Amino acid sequence: MAMKKVLVALFAFAALAFAGLGSAQKYGLYSGYPGGIGGMIFFDNLRLSVGLPFWYGFGIEGGVDMMLGQGALSKEQPLSYYYGAGADAAFYAGYLGYSAFGFDVHGLGGIVYKFSDSMGFFGEALLGVGYVGVTGCSGCSGFGPAYGAKVGLYFY
Repeated sequence: MAMKKVLVALFAFAALAFAGLGSAQKYGLYSGYPGGIGGMIFFDNLRLSVGLPFWYGFGIEGGVDMMLGQGALSKEQPLSYYYGAGADAAFYAGYLGYSAFGFDVHGLGGIVYKFSDSMGFFGEALLGVGYVGVTGCSGCSGFGPAYGAKVGLYFY
């Protein structure tokens, strides 16, 4: 029952995120761990992302991140950095033969290389703490470190 609520919440989150595409200031596509493949949109310093993780069976993952700072790494190169904090939630079907759900809170940091005024490549890492609940598997659930990375493209 709890997993159904998580799944419904993630689908609602995805629908709301993509309903706001018209007012978004930046879009992105990414691949990474644990988010799989996905998309993201920005509203000012708020980033919403939805992904299809495939590392632990099929799933859906949603995230909300607040960008807290950014700046140029070089005046000669179109290279910049950013950092922030956020939270993710996910549901997996087929995780080692079980279903699982998880959530985390994390800090993040990344770099962006802007190819043009309308597109850039990014790489990002995150580190935090999370919880994973696995149904039907005693001793498989619990709190622990949360970590990950993404690479992708931003469209301005």
